[in-house]
Amino acid sequence: MKSNFKRYFKVIIIILLLILSLKDTSYLTRNIKVYTNIFINNFYPSALIFYLLSSIIIEYQVIEEIIKLLKVNITKIYIIIISIITGTPGSTKILKEMFDKKIISEKNANELIMYTHFPNPLFVLTTVSIIVNSKKISHLILISIILSNIIIGLIMSKKEKINNNINISINNKNTFSKVLEISIFKTIKLIVLIYGISIFFYLISVLFSHYLNLNIYLDTIISGLFDLTNGVLKTVIIKDIKIRSLLIIIFISLAPISIHFQVKSIIDNSKILYRNFLLGRIFQCIISLSIYIILYKLFIS
Repeated sequence: MKSNFKRYFKVIIIILLLILSLKDTSYLTRNIKVYTNIFINNFYPSALIFYLLSSIIIEYQVIEEIIKLLKVNITKIYIIIISIITGTPGSTKILKEMFDKKIISEKNANELIMYTHFPNPLFVLTTVSIIVNSKKISHLILISIILSNIIIGLIMSKKEKINNNINISINNKNTFSKVLEISIFKTIKLIVLIYGISIFFYLISVLFSHYLNLNIYLDTIISGLFDLTNGVLKTVIIKDIKIRSLLIIIFISLAPISIHFQVKSIIDNSKILYRNFLLGRIFQCIISLSIYIILYKLFIS
């Protein structure tokens, strides 16, 4: 009975979205063009190179080579560093690929997914910096997000330590050209997935704004809960810079529904648990807000 209710509810929502979309197709088309332009100019260039290189590193077993050479397991450090550089959901893709390649264990993967959620640093240092009209505030936002992940990581590491077994076999029979081909297809597939899910939820938030008479705060919150870019851009209408920056931290650390769906799609049919990602975002939101408020009082107020 419960499963039928969920199914009917989803069908009703989809039909409702279709009806609203057909009422003003020109409005949606304009918004699709705007979002696509933002995606191509701000996300695609940096994401392409970082996702591609990280995929090549995994496929070509570079990490295993370094571990055998140094006799030290660097997987945890590598995943955290590359997650900061690429942001989510690229970090989830890397985590799952390393789990599939048996570089990390199931327990390690379920621990790491809790504290490897980062925004794209270029997005924070450029777009967010413009929105809050302060490079210093954008730096504090990024620092708060990074520190919150580190704190969660330190707490979780006490419960579950990374596997330090360095007896790793290297068995890569693929040539570099084949590895490059595989990595390109994986990267393109991920970017298409990110774009498709993001624009779907972006359009939902746009429809809410278009047809519902919401105040600026509620409109901004709903937009940020569905899509990060739209939510962050809409905070510009809020005059109070502190409230504006706090909302941006909530949107980033809690992660909009679009990112949650991207993560779920990537880890689908694997033993990496989505609930761990969700718990991580709740903890991160609380911790990053606390850190930012302290840093704001120290360096801005």
